[in-house]
Amino acid sequence: MISANDHMLEYVDDLLHDALTSEQAEIVQRHCAECPICNVALAEARKRFAAMQALPGIEASEELLARTESWLESRIDQDDEERSLAASRSKRHQDDHRWAAWKVVAGLFLISSVIIGGMQVYYDNLTVSPYDLQVLGE
Repeated sequence: MISANDHMLEYVDDLLHDALTSEQAEIVQRHCAECPICNVALAEARKRFAAMQALPGIEASEELLARTESWLESRIDQDDEERSLAASRSKRHQDDHRWAAWKVVAGLFLISSVIIGGMQVYYDNLTVSPYDLQVLGE
């Protein structure tokens, strides 16, 4: 928001290019009329604006336009190829993760099967101890 108490240095170019609302333009003009610093900035901005207006307009050549359009089309095609490559890499990456998860699950299943089978064999081969422990007394 433009405040009438502040310097208008950053608004003088906007004033000359009609980038301000009518209220803002009035505030800037009034301030520049009263403030010597902003008045100098407005004068310098007017010189810059006049110098820019004095420059001749230049049109781009047909060759430049055609080269630029060709470059843009090749860049768009290249971006499309990169996107499709990235999508296929992402799909392959997801598939790799899925296979890795299945390998982990299968490995855990195999390890737990071996442990349970080993415990089963151990308990199947247990025999009663020949020693008889008796505790006598209170």
